[in-house]
Amino acid sequence: MRILLLIFSFFTITCYSKPMGIDVMLISKEKGDNRVFFGDFSRHFCNFLCGPDAYENSEFQQIQKITGLDLSIFRSIPVNLEPDIHELEYKLYLAKEENDPTKIKLIKNEIERTKQEWEENYDSLNEGWVKVIDLQRTTKELLSKLADNGHVDEELNYNFNWDDYFEYKTRKPKDDLSFLDNTLIDDLKSLLVGLTQMSQKGVTLVTFDFG
Repeated sequence: MRILLLIFSFFTITCYSKPMGIDVMLISKEKGDNRVFFGDFSRHFCNFLCGPDAYENSEFQQIQKITGLDLSIFRSIPVNLEPDIHELEYKLYLAKEENDPTKIKLIKNEIERTKQEWEENYDSLNEGWVKVIDLQRTTKELLSKLADNGHVDEELNYNFNWDDYFEYKTRKPKDDLSFLDNTLIDDLKSLLVGLTQMSQKGVTLVTFDFG
């Protein structure tokens, strides 16, 4: 469900419009009020991370090849980010359309059971969550490789207009610019800031969330 949302948004909105689209946010594994968020990333960073879901030769995959780095850590998705109830919710919708009280009750019970199991197993299941220290290390390695290269923007085969996002530079300090105007270098440096802040708050596991 999440991947389908990313692909749909990537094609229909995000690629063509900065004011609209989906955004990416770094979140900690903690739940509820204890969850820590960091979202100072450009929308292009979201497009960059989602690229392999939309293109066979995405800019993300190309940069992996150019730098020789395994960047899969950026796209790791936790198996327990949320309760797996999307199919059940659709079945509930159909049952309500059919006005079938028996089905409605059974499906609602199944949804509650699934949520309860998710809640009970959440803390012990870490598959797909990324260690802060590992993401910090890979981000620093990527920044170092991009600095050594210096002109990765000239080596890419672009799938759409990224403006100057992949140029090795940081944005010029202008009052009318925000993190939404970041280059890839800015976004990676911003990610390191976010990871440092989370580490200082005791966070050890994170993932990227889209919405």
